[in-house]
Amino acid sequence: MVRQLRRLDQNSMKLKFKFGFEDTIESDLDIQKYVIKRIFQNSYQKAIEDGTIDEFDHKNPPLNDKVLEVIKPIYESLSADSLLERCLGSETQNNNESLNSLIWTFAPKHIHAGPKTIEIATFFAVSIFNEGFIPILKILDVMGITIGPEANAFAARRDEARIERSELRTSEASKEGRTARLHQRTSENEHFEVEEGFLYEAGIAD
Repeated sequence: MVRQLRRLDQNSMKLKFKFGFEDTIESDLDIQKYVIKRIFQNSYQKAIEDGTIDEFDHKNPPLNDKVLEVIKPIYESLSADSLLERCLGSETQNNNESLNSLIWTFAPKHIHAGPKTIEIATFFAVSIFNEGFIPILKILDVMGITIGPEANAFAARRDEARIERSELRTSEASKEGRTARLHQRTSENEHFEVEEGFLYEAGIAD
């Protein structure tokens, strides 16, 4: 959805969300639905092109009023100007830094883990996602683990790198340049994490 929205202007994005909601409540004979179908090139438009409009049957039946009451605020929030403006600037969540990706770093999807492991992985991931690596040191300190200067320096460097990547994506540099630098840094970070471990650096225990 986000990739599709990047190709639209803000008004078009608002209409797409609005029509998506109204599409769940309008009848097949409503002229508004006809316009919507013409714009978004779906099954109704295909029926027009195939000459089978008289036989057309809307595949998705109208939703219950109670359901509509629940999902309407969601559609409204998705079409909020503040959100759409960020989409236009491509300020979307990067997969490598997303919360899910962080959770999977501590508890990989391909390895079975119990509820407690997932819970701990989520605690670590949320801490890093919201505040960086410093909270991890605080957790270790509470556990009675002595934190040395190298560990503090490592956490500070990782947090600075995250901030730099964020600023780089929002800078006025060319898209090609940003993409190349991002790929290079991501590859270097992935190589480091695979070889040495996600939270390991030489001398970190000193």
